Formats: sequence, structure tokens, C-alpha cells
Amino acid sequence: MEKLDFCPLCGEKGIQEVDDYAGIFKCLDCGYIFDNPRPSPKEIEEFYSKPSQYDLWVLEESARKRMWNRRLKKILSISKGGSLLDIGAGTGEFLNLAKGNFLKVLGTEVSESAIKTAKEKYEIKLTRLRAEEIQEIAEKFDAISLFHVLEHVHYPRDVIKICFMLLKKGGVLVIAVPNDVNSLKFLVKRFLRKFGIRKYGEGKMQFPKVVLDGSIREIHLSHFTTKTLTKVLEKEGFKVTDSSLDPYYAAKGLKLFAKDLYFMFHYVINLLFGVNFYDSIWVAARKE
Repeated sequence: MEKLDFCPLCGEKGIQEVDDYAGIFKCLDCGYIFDNPRPSPKEIEEFYSKPSQYDLWVLEESARKRMWNRRLKKILSISKGGSLLDIGAGTGEFLNLAKGNFLKVLGTEVSESAIKTAKEKYEIKLTRLRAEEIQEIAEKFDAISLFHVLEHVHYPRDVIKICFMLLKKGGVLVIAVPNDVNSLKFLVKRFLRKFGIRKYGEGKMQFPKVVLDGSIREIHLSHFTTKTLTKVLEKEGFKVTDSSLDPYYAAKGLKLFAKDLYFMFHYVINLLFGVNFYDSIWVAARKE
């Protein structure tokens, strides 16, 4: 584990602990919220390379296909097609769906087990690179997707900077991240905690404590808001064209119906009042 004395998003030294249980800090300059201390890049890579890490993805494939279709539709509404780079492609499900709508698709992934699954299941060859290493790709793209990747990387701004370099003029970057800070789910947990109800954990922010013992499914180093994400994109030269809800759910039957209703409720709230209390954030930005 490594300890930081600066903000990994803007580089400023003014940071303050806001949750001593989970080790959550906030930058007093840009408002970015992050885990501190945090696992090293090597520890993260080893965590996600376990063969069992993506087992649930494979089991949920048919349910997740609907989710990928929704995301693809949103991308195609703002992109002319052409070439697509999917960073953190997982087992290749999205690229397998997208390849019929783009002249060329390319994906990167850090997990060896996920790369193996993509090749065996979809005949998709993923390049083994961490998100921070994608500058090694010697070509430019019309669209780049970062679906629930930025919360796992150590220096998100560096990744955004590289994405700007890899995009053609007029190209689009689409980002989806969890809405840990402002989602209704986490707001309710924090509200209940004030009354002594600590069912969900001991920390003030109610975020899970990062451990490497296998007791948690994912490691999130960052906790973004639409505001902090928009701010860093604009600083790196992007024009943000959309900030809304990421349709990040997969289910079947009655569970799907319930999740659809939950999503539509938040969609209407976002449309009417411009606020996002949903579980995840969607931001699209263009390189002009």
C-alpha cells in the first residue's frame, strides 16, 4: 500500500481526511475524493488477474448484453463510427457487439484471465496494457470508451490526457464511473448513519474499505462527481457535450423491470433538475 501527501488528480498538496475508517481523502482545491493509502499498480493488476474475477460477468452475459446495447446506442448518437478504442475491455463483450458498427475496434485490458476469455469466446485479441500505458498505441481513434475504468487507475488525469492525444480531431471520449459520492444509495446510507444505523459499515462516507484479501469484488481508488470529472476534462482541452446517467445494470424478469423503473425515475429527475442521484455517471466529451 502507498500513502499520498498530494491530490492524484490535480497535484495540489492541500488534502484532508474525510473518513478515517476507509482512508478517504478530499482535495481542498479541486474537490476530488480518493482512497489513501491505496494498493500499488502491481497489486491492482494481480487482484484483477485472478481467474475467478470475471466469472460473474460470464454468468450474466445475456443480461449484460442489453446494457452494452444501451451504451453502444449512446456512443453512436455522437460518433461517426470509424475506429473505436475500448480501454479496460474486460472479457471483450462490448467490443464484440461494437465491431459491427465501426470499421476498426481495438481493446486494452490488464487482466490476463479476461484477455484469455475474450480470445476464446469472441476471437478478440486484446492488448495487455494498463490504462496509464495506452500511449504505446501508435494510432488515433474516432471514439474512445472508458467504462468503469477511471475509478481503478492511480492517476486519472494522466489517462484523460493520453486519451486526448489518441483521439482524432472531432473524436469523442465517453466515460462511465460510479456515482459513489452523490448517488441516492450512498446518501441514504450516510443519513441512516447519523441515527446510529451502521449496517453498511463504520466509515462516514460509507465506502467499502480497500483490502486485498478477496472479501471485496472491486477496488475503487477514486470517487468522482460529475463536477470534478467535467472540470478535469475541460482542463485537458475537451468540450463536455453530455453529463447524464450511465445505464449500468444487468438483470432479467421482474428484477429487470424494477431496475428499469429505478433508472427511469432518476432519468426524469436528471432531465428536470439537472442533478444525478443515480448509481453511476456518464460523461461524453469531444476533442475540437
